[in-house]
Amino acid sequence: MTYWATLWYAGSVVITLGTEGQTLNDCNMLGQTMMYDIASAYMDPEMKEQLAAGPFTTDEFSFTCETVRLPIDEKYAK
Repeated sequence: MTYWATLWYAGSVVITLGTEGQTLNDCNMLGQTMMYDIASAYMDPEMKEQLAAGPFTTDEFSFTCETVRLPIDEKYAK
């Protein structure tokens, strides 16, 4: 079974990462890395200011491992 690393922002899918055959463990490791990087960005005052000027004004990210590759929300699919 393939597990897709799915990053959410305020309830909308932002990105889905992975490859066919990705294990749950691999998916969780990828998710932990993404969430750590995001949290680090919001803790940096300069980066937080830059983020506030874009579509991700606050840290409302979450992560799941899905067995179906979910489509990216159209507002982030540019």
